[in-house]
Formats: sequence, structure tokens, C-alpha cells
Amino acid sequence: PEDGEEAILIQFRLPGGRSLARSFRLEDELEGVFAYIETASLDVDASAGSLSEAPPTPPANYEHRYGFELVLGGYPRRKVTPTEIVSTGGSGNGKTRLRDVAGLNDARRAIVIVEGTAAGMSPSGSVASAARGDDDSSGEDSD
Repeated sequence: PEDGEEAILIQFRLPGGRSLARSFRLEDELEGVFAYIETASLDVDASAGSLSEAPPTPPANYEHRYGFELVLGGYPRRKVTPTEIVSTGGSGNGKTRLRDVAGLNDARRAIVIVEGTAAGMSPSGSVASAARGDDDSSGEDSD
């Protein structure tokens, strides 16, 4: 986010104990948070700056399904889906913005627990870069 934009810093706790952290604008779409988790766990060739394999072209009626869920770490815990339905205050375009999600819209920081498995992530929560032997002991990714 740029200076002056409303933002939230989200710390993600992945299965297996690894964590990631990133700031998002409150105007960002909730599905973008899911996409961030999924892409953060993909095998990226650092020297080329691209995916190690080209992604396949999806079929015409393809609807992506994430293999994980996000759980807001506050009390009470609440699962959030990429197509979270907003009963009030929605942005009106069919896309849920972070500002529309209770628990994310009124905080500057949040802890989100990732339950399940993202693409490129083993069931234990280790990611492809760990399997390659990259030294990322902190597990932090902040923008």
C-alpha cells in the first residue's frame, strides 16, 4: 500500500509453524489474500523470477477452488472463504473487499491461521522453497 492508504498488516500462520506477513490495502479483494497464500507457496526460480513450470490453461468453465481455509485468529474464531458474502456494507460489485470483512475492517494488524494445503505446500505446511534448501529461517515476507 502507498502512504496514506488504509491498510492492514496480516500475519499468516501456516501449517507446520511457518509464517508469512504482508500488508494489504483495505480496498483489496479478499480473494487476493487467498491468491497470495497460494502463490507464496509455489516453487519460484529466483534467478529467472518466474514460475518453474508454466501454469496450464484452465478449461472454459473452470472455477478455482483453494485447498485451504483462512481462520481469523481473534475471538471468536471465524472461517473466511474467498467468496465471503457480505450482508451489509459490501462494495456492490460482487467482490468482497477486506474492508467488508468483520475482523479485518477494524484493525491495523491481524493474525490469520491457514488450515489445509495450498498449491506447492505439503500437508505439514512446508513450502517448495524449503524443499529446495533455500535459507529462509524467518519465514517472514513483508512488503
